[in-house]
Formats: sequence, C-alpha cells, structure tokens
Amino acid sequence: MSEKLSSLGLLNLYQVEIIERFSWSALAGILVAYLMAYFQVDNKYAYLLYAGTSGVTYAIMVLGGYLADSFGAKRMVYIGLFVKGVGFLLLALSHDLTMAIAALSIIAVGIGLFKAAPSALLAQITQPGHESRNFTALYMSINIGSLIAKLTLMLVAFSLISHVTLFWVSTASSFLVLATFYLMRHTLKDVSTAGGAKGFDKSKFIKVLVLIPVLCFIVFMILSFKSLLTIITLSIGCLAIIYLCILAIKTPSVWAVVALMFILAPFNIVYVQLYTSFLSEAKANVGEILGQLMLVLNPLTIIIVGSIFLGIYKRFAIHDFYKMAMGTLLIAISCAIISNWNGGTGLVLTYIVNAIGELLVSAVGLGVVARYMPKSKVGIGTGIFFLMLAVWNVVGGHIASMTVDYSTQVVASMISTVAVVVAIIIVIGTYIWNRLAFR
Repeated sequence: MSEKLSSLGLLNLYQVEIIERFSWSALAGILVAYLMAYFQVDNKYAYLLYAGTSGVTYAIMVLGGYLADSFGAKRMVYIGLFVKGVGFLLLALSHDLTMAIAALSIIAVGIGLFKAAPSALLAQITQPGHESRNFTALYMSINIGSLIAKLTLMLVAFSLISHVTLFWVSTASSFLVLATFYLMRHTLKDVSTAGGAKGFDKSKFIKVLVLIPVLCFIVFMILSFKSLLTIITLSIGCLAIIYLCILAIKTPSVWAVVALMFILAPFNIVYVQLYTSFLSEAKANVGEILGQLMLVLNPLTIIIVGSIFLGIYKRFAIHDFYKMAMGTLLIAISCAIISNWNGGTGLVLTYIVNAIGELLVSAVGLGVVARYMPKSKVGIGTGIFFLMLAVWNVVGGHIASMTVDYSTQVVASMISTVAVVVAIIIVIGTYIWNRLAFR
C-alpha cells in the first residue's frame, strides 16, 4: 500500500468532499425555510426535522464506516453519492410533505453510507503525528464546498433562483462528481482499506443493495414519527460507546476516542443553533439577506484560519486535546457574545469565533480518530465520530426548539456555561493522562 498520496490523489478525495458538502450545506441552509414556505410546517417541527435529518445521517455513518472497512471505501463513495443524487432528484420533484420527507430519508442514507469513506482512505496513508495537519486540510476542502453553497444561497435570498432550483443543482452535482471520481480512479489505485484491497464480492454488493431501501424506509419512519428519533439515536449511540469501551480494554489508546465522543457535545449543539435559532436571530436583527450572509462567515473563516493553523501545526507540537480545549472555549465565547450582543456586529463575531472553535474541535477530532483507532477500524471509528455528532445533533435540535419559548440569549448563555466547564475538564483530564502516560 502506498505510504503517501499524489497531489492528484488528494485532489480526488477533496473534490468528492467539496461537492458532497456543497449539496448538504445548501440543503441545511434553506431546509427550515423551505419546509415552512412550501408545506406550512411550524418553526418547532421544522427545527426538529432539520436536526432529525442530520441526526440519522450521522447515525448511518457508523454502518458506512463499517462498510468502508469491510467492503471498500472507494466502492462506498460510488454507492453513497449515487443514492444521495437520487434523494435530491426526488426532493426537487416533491409536491407534498410526505414526499419531501421520503427524499430527505434517501439523502440521509446516501450521505451516511458515503461520509466515512474519504476519511478512511486518508487515514491509510497518514503518518503518525501528521493527523491534525492532514485532516485539517481535508476539513478545509469540505468547507470550500460549504462556502460555495452559502454563496449560492444568496441567490435564493435575493430571489434569483428558487429553493427547488437549488435542489436540481445539487442533483446534477451529485452525479457529476461520480463521473469525475471514476475518471480520476487511477490516482487512488494504490490506496484502499482492508475490504477494498480484496476482490469484488458480489454477495456483499447484493446485500448492500438490499440494505439501502430498507434503511430508507426506516429513516422515513423515524422522520415521520419524530419521537422515535431521540430513542433510536441515543440507543445506537450508547451501543457505539460500549463497543469503543470494549475495544479500549484491548487497545488502551482507544480511550482517547471514547473521551472525544463527549468532547464533541458543545461544538455540535452550537453547530445546530447556527442553522436554526442563531440564524433566526440573525434574520430578525439584520434582515433575511444579511442573515443568510452570516452563514458564509463559517466556512470562509475555516478556510482562512485553517491555512494559518496548518503552518502552526507544522512548527509546533500541541497536544490534540489541548487544541480541542481551546476550541471548546472559543465556542463558549461565541455563545457568550450572542447572549449579550445581538446586533449585527455581535452576530458577525459569534459566527467567526465559533468557526475558529469548530476548526479546533471537529477537524482535530477526525485526526484523533485516525491516530488512536487501530488502522483496520478507522472507518467504523469515523462512523462512530459522526454518530455522536448525531446524538448531540438531536440534543441541539431540542435546545433550538426551546428558543420558541425562551429567548436565544438565555439558551446561548446556558450553552456557554456548559462549554466552559467542558473545556476545563478537557485540560485537567489531558494533564492527568499525560502524567500517567509518562510515569
């Protein structure tokens, strides 16, 4: 297996992430408004549907990660992107809420099956100690797609294109990236997971094909009966944590991954607010168009500051968990800003500070999975990483719905306090971990 990847190979991985994130960010940025405008869904249910779609997407990533390890990561890229494209096609054609929920279910399954695959491939050629740098670069590529999506959303805000037109663009991009990934397949010929290195298994392929409609139906039922969402997501999350703990008993380094799953909580709870309660706050204070423009600040900040971080990571060795402690503290500060300063300047600062915190938590978190999980299980580890984002997504959706009864400022202040406590725990825990490791 190759020890490094060519520039074209990295470009191939990055381009599938860019296009996938473009379509998802475009959907996330307008989903609440789309559901309310087209199907007269109320605020609270729209928030929960957004969180539910995100949640089940992340939950399915555990299965996607397992299949990336056992069946092949590159095969899961093809399968996942194709299913996602079909979902966006159905969403563009939707004429009622039931059809739209069915489309969201298919999109969730497609992204869930795909998402862990590029990270699993990158992990195979990442040298120890380079995880933060490589996965920060991957995270930046993801946010290039997000930035393009946010800028495209401005066309919707200016009424130059409709919500449905954007879904057609997402459909076309999903199938286009399938073609480019295939045409550039030679750039990844020496890189594969354990399952991908084996010959094509027709029986496994048939099982995956049968599994897809079953998953779509299950997700549709979960989104249609939202009370199931919390129960199922939390249950799967608990099982995943138990799995990691059992693995950690045999491989002690995995305890770092277990800790990571709880460190993610403040980051993802706040991330949900960016697209729900904070976005509503922005639109109420600065108007629909400028409020939508706030979303551009997140990926733009990540791309700019991420470039700086790549240089810092190259020169200075900073423990991953100290980076995440700093990121969690920045997330706390972003919530403190919006809870005390909800004008235009305060909102801008909230989105910028939060984006820097996200870069230090989420991108570094993917590197932690690559570093501390056994190489043969990086795919499923990445899937569990995204699953725990689902768990905290569901929590974040319920917290967003609380802003219907309580002010955004009150809720943001509560989140800020919890995030500060988590940051302190990370620092103390990392210090103790290091003392024990070098004793």
